[in-house]
Amino acid sequence: KVSRERGKASLTEFRRLAGGPDGMALLAVTPRTGRSHQIRVHLAWIGAPIVGDTLYGGAAHPAVFGLHARRLELSHPRTGRAVAFTAPLPPVWLDAFPWLAGIPDV
Repeated sequence: KVSRERGKASLTEFRRLAGGPDGMALLAVTPRTGRSHQIRVHLAWIGAPIVGDTLYGGAAHPAVFGLHARRLELSHPRTGRAVAFTAPLPPVWLDAFPWLAGIPDV
């Protein structure tokens, strides 16, 4: 739950990668701070809640919660070196939203 009294400042950057039917969109989202539920709260605040995220106003979906980490970058906890991980979209997403299959590098 969002608290205006106890909440801390946070920043999330996003860009639209592609649009789908019914106003859906694929976004690249980068949280610049690390607050609980930050991405979910910010997208709901701008009127673009995540599919399947009924807590923050997203449309219910039987198979998908529309938050996926395509790429994660972080400092290794022991070496301090930058490491990056990538993951393809889950197959269930492509089944539920076939329009995603035509987007390059997804």
